Order: sequence, then C-alpha cells, then structure tokens
Amino acid sequence: MSHWLTGEIDSLTCGLFVALVMAGWCLTGWLHHRGWLRIGDARKMNHVAILAGGAIWFWTENPANDRMNAIVAIGLLFVILLVACRFPQHALSNILLRGYVRMEDWPNPHGHLWISWLASIVSLVAIELIFRSTEITRMSAFVLGIADALGEPIGTRFGRHRFPVSDLLSSTIRYRSWEGSFAVGFGAMSSVAFLLPVTFGLPAILTIACGMGVVIAAIEAWSPHGLDNLTIPLVTGPCMAFILL
Repeated sequence: MSHWLTGEIDSLTCGLFVALVMAGWCLTGWLHHRGWLRIGDARKMNHVAILAGGAIWFWTENPANDRMNAIVAIGLLFVILLVACRFPQHALSNILLRGYVRMEDWPNPHGHLWISWLASIVSLVAIELIFRSTEITRMSAFVLGIADALGEPIGTRFGRHRFPVSDLLSSTIRYRSWEGSFAVGFGAMSSVAFLLPVTFGLPAILTIACGMGVVIAAIEAWSPHGLDNLTIPLVTGPCMAFILL
C-alpha cells in the first residue's frame, strides 16, 4: 500500500486535466450533435485524450507524484462518468455523454461506456501492482490510447472483411473487421516505436514494434466487444516490462 501513497497531490495539475477532459466531452458531443463528427470518432477522440493524453500529462521527473495525480484525476472522472451514466436523462449528463455513448451498443449503451473505462482502470492498476513501475503503466496506457483510437474509425469507413465477436453485456453478435484490426496493429506498432529508447537502435526498435503490433492486433481481434480495453494493456505491460526492466 505504501507504494500508492508516496506521492503528493498537485491540485492544479489534477483539476486542469479533469477540466480539459470534460471540455473535450462537451466539444465532441456538440460536434456530433451538429452532425460534424461521427459518434465513433468522437468516442475515440475522448479515449485518446484520457489515455494517451493522460500518459503525457502525468509524465514528470517524479513517478510517485505522477502516479498519485493520475489516480486522483482518473478516479474523479470515472465517478463523474458513472453519475452521468446513472442519470442519462439529466441535461448535464446529456451534454457530457452525447458524444461518448454509442447507441449501436443497445441494449446497454451506457453500460458499455463505463465498463470500457472500468476495464482500462483494472488492467492499468494490475500492471502497476505487478511491475511496480509507473513507466510501464504509462506506456501501456499510451499504447492502448493510440491503438484503440484507430480501430473503429478505420473499420467503420474501410472495413470490408468483417468477422463476428461476442458482446460482453448481451447476447448480441457484434462485428469487427480485418481492416480495423490492421489499424489497431499499426497504431500499436507506431506507439511502441515512439516509446522505445533510441539507444536500442533502429533495427531493434522496428523489430520489437512490428512484433508487438501483430500481437496486440491479434488480441484486439480476439477480445469480446467491450473487453479490448482490458486485454490490450495486459499484453502490452508484460511485453514492455520484459524489454525494459
């Protein structure tokens, strides 16, 4: 437990991150409401902001403070999200969630939203507990944010070769596409290549990044709808730990 309590909370850092993320929710919701942004694109933009954006925002020379500030900020955002999902008819909830909830996830559109958040939180907490390395946890969040953000927009626009996947919250059959999974792999490969130390050398970086891209794409394609936010970090974290620790 002491591992989690060694850092100090920076109220300004946490508060500003929460405010910016919520402003992003409102902006993407407004753009979607005006018909200028697809719901899938809006949702993934929000995922990038919270995951990849959070990984960068809470990246200083003090890992203990980074960890504590991330816990506080993400915890607060998750509580706000849960309340909004619990009372979706409230005016403020509608403003926050109209660019975040996919009605295609019927009959549990709000459930799929907070479950995806919970899956991400559980996986990242597990990585932190196992490896006790905020660097590995941060990298896992960054890879998830970039890789997951590309799959749905690419799959929706260009997916011609679909395959069925099970749904976590219902018996409904969902579909992914090989094109979308390829985009996930490309996003994972690019983000891993960005994160690896330059001292590894270009050949090693490209080899590792390509290998992890293939593995992460396969895991995403296999995962039930709603659980890829759990499985991708649980694969990324051990791989990065094996390479870097």
